[in-house]
Amino acid sequence: MKKTSQFTSLKCLLEKNASGGVRASKAKYFGQDTFDFFSLIEVWPTIVGEKLGKYTIPLKNHNGNLTVLTNHSAFSQQLGFLEEEIKKKIIARFPSLKGKINRIYFNYNTEHFNGQVSLSNKILKKDTKDVEKEQIIFHKYSPVYKQLKVEADKLLSEIKDEEIREVLSSIYIQTKSK
Repeated sequence: MKKTSQFTSLKCLLEKNASGGVRASKAKYFGQDTFDFFSLIEVWPTIVGEKLGKYTIPLKNHNGNLTVLTNHSAFSQQLGFLEEEIKKKIIARFPSLKGKINRIYFNYNTEHFNGQVSLSNKILKKDTKDVEKEQIIFHKYSPVYKQLKVEADKLLSEIKDEEIREVLSSIYIQTKSK
């Protein structure tokens, strides 16, 4: 009697599937209905308005619940009253999300909000000039940094304490970079 394995090989599964895709739960294919969440973050200010868009950011969509992070509880409360309108605007802009956002939760945490905004700006490269400038200036071998260092050394040459001179030099470079 031949012992059969309870596991099926991936090759066998792919051959059985006529389209060649790998099935996920509820007979949907991976990648069939994917959504780029960063595109929602990018257009968020147009959905909720420019003023509210500065103080709110979509965080995640899990099990039909969209979580939006806010900078203050007042924004959470105000957006809570606009939940249905916001869902309609999101679905109008992204029809693939129809039926995938059933409820919107608004959470506020100022520190987490600031971190998420900073991270999304870097990923979406909204402030590319600022990011490039920061990378150039604070690298000790960049020409801009070297030039500012020379200026600072000239201005602070009369200070005898090397540690204080370095600290003041650092402050000078940071203020000139902004």
